[in-house]
Amino acid sequence: MLKGLENIHKLFLNQQYQNNISYFEKIIEGIEYKKMYNHYIVVSCITTTQISQENFCSFIESQLDKELVNQLENFEEVDYCHIGLKTEKCGMKIDERKRFCTSWLLGIKFAQQTSYELSTKFYAKFEKIKETLINKFVLKNLGQRIDAKSEVKILVLKRNELENWGF
Repeated sequence: MLKGLENIHKLFLNQQYQNNISYFEKIIEGIEYKKMYNHYIVVSCITTTQISQENFCSFIESQLDKELVNQLENFEEVDYCHIGLKTEKCGMKIDERKRFCTSWLLGIKFAQQTSYELSTKFYAKFEKIKETLINKFVLKNLGQRIDAKSEVKILVLKRNELENWGF
């Protein structure tokens, strides 16, 4: 989206494209989300029942943006990160009793080249996000326990690993 806005800005600065509709259409189409980043985070909510999916996974979805901002706003190694796509298909092998899976794809732009140290710090941030989301769900539901078979998984993927996820 940022790239598209930059192109629109250039369009207005360079009046030469003022009447070129095909150029403008190309800007609006944008870049396919799965090609925008080199690194992605997949957050998957996996449950055994449709009701758990509706309650638990809907809550996770509603809070995910807020937790991203809370955990990553002071994480200087990340330029930006945002949720781009959602799917009901699970790209990982899961226990066959856990039939319901909702996954969100988050693109991430690091400010620097990734290293083992950066990966470790980043993983710790996402474990904190997962823990916070689960705790908020429990508090929201007045201590109601989450179905023991429900879970949230967070995986870091590279662009070439997105094939099986259904995004």
